[in-house]
Amino acid sequence: MRILHYALGFVPYRSGGLTRYVSDVTDAQHAAGHDVAMLWPGRMGSSKVPYIKRHRSVHGIGSFELCNPLPVVLDQRVGDPEVFHYPVDGSCYRRFFESYHPDIIHIHTLQGLHREFVDAAHEASIPTVFTTHDFFGLYPMNAIYPMDHNLSDWECTVINASAPSLTQLRILQSPIMRWVKSSVILRRILKTASGIRKARGKEPSKATPDRPIQTCSNMMKPYSDFRSYVIAMLNSIDCILYNSEVSKHAYERYCTPRASVVLPITHADMPKRMHDSQVGKHDRIHIAFLGGDRPYKGLSLIQKVASMLQSEKIDEYHFDVYGAEGTSDNWVTYHQSFDDFEKEMTEWDIVAVPSLTYESFGFVVPEALSCGIPAIVSDCVGAKELIRNGFGWIFRAGDIQQMAYLIQQINHNILSGASKELMNSYEPEEFSLHCLNLYGRYQFNINKRDCKCNYRER
Repeated sequence: MRILHYALGFVPYRSGGLTRYVSDVTDAQHAAGHDVAMLWPGRMGSSKVPYIKRHRSVHGIGSFELCNPLPVVLDQRVGDPEVFHYPVDGSCYRRFFESYHPDIIHIHTLQGLHREFVDAAHEASIPTVFTTHDFFGLYPMNAIYPMDHNLSDWECTVINASAPSLTQLRILQSPIMRWVKSSVILRRILKTASGIRKARGKEPSKATPDRPIQTCSNMMKPYSDFRSYVIAMLNSIDCILYNSEVSKHAYERYCTPRASVVLPITHADMPKRMHDSQVGKHDRIHIAFLGGDRPYKGLSLIQKVASMLQSEKIDEYHFDVYGAEGTSDNWVTYHQSFDDFEKEMTEWDIVAVPSLTYESFGFVVPEALSCGIPAIVSDCVGAKELIRNGFGWIFRAGDIQQMAYLIQQINHNILSGASKELMNSYEPEEFSLHCLNLYGRYQFNINKRDCKCNYRER
């Protein structure tokens, strides 16, 4: 089978859960004998006319750069929605499909992608599937927003007030930046410099729909038009592969897909189960938070719960926060980000994922459960579906009181029991099985296309 993926790019230029998943899937498909390639959004010039440039293969995976894509924000916010959607000449996509002609197209994000791409795929009778790794275009990226109603243009304007400019996005998409980010040494230098700037700088003002920050323009921006563009593209894709029920709920507030299925994701390097679990054996109960300083990940909840415990002089619990700056004390210790999950996890009793807004899935929860570490998660985290049979605890997103109450019900005996239950009962999905299920979805959509083509010929 000839499979074309559309994703953000290859490692190490891109990182994160989406990139890791795509990398593992493409490697597995290539190893299975399939012809696999990736189209990824690259440089942005002054022209709006897209074209596709072929690069050398990466570990056997074909590499095609989409030049002059729509802007790519990664996990940043969208400041000027009107520059994220406009009509283009789709002839480059038609020519590309004529020359490469994939049997299936697997889209992993809509960032950078023109609607004409999906239109051209339909014209060429190439089926398309889409995995819901992010909520680009439907909800603000890396932001806290209300989840109980459809967001207005004004709410989106205020929430996205601190978004990067188009000029900044062009620089981030430039070939020289790709070269810099592809170098491990240069990436470390940039990361160190960023940490120094953050330590010296002031905490940015927070914006909310009822309290805009001073730099927020009074002009309401047309986010609904941008959302409509994204919705139209999603509704044109042949099948949406929701990676969780949370994603399904969040997407179908706005979208009416042609077809869909919930297909949870995993990756090829899930940590191995600990033979001698340390869960519940530490002097204090250590709760690990790996979300860094991004507001929507819920660091503020961790800090507030720690303050509550401190004020009540409850010292049975200790929070270990990774990837965020702060002043450590007897209740919270701030650590740098780490590379070795299996080494760090020996110090943890619980993993906390208290996200404040939709998180499509996330690998932290299944990785923790695989090691016999229970998790406490908010109900807007896709991986909450794995929390069953005593594997952890779920609380309402943003509910500090409920989170604090659940934590205080946990003792060493409960933790030891939960860990034993995980070791005996939790079975993470094998990545090879996931790839087989994914292949089955590909084949189903190819067969459906063939049936339509045969019907038209009659």
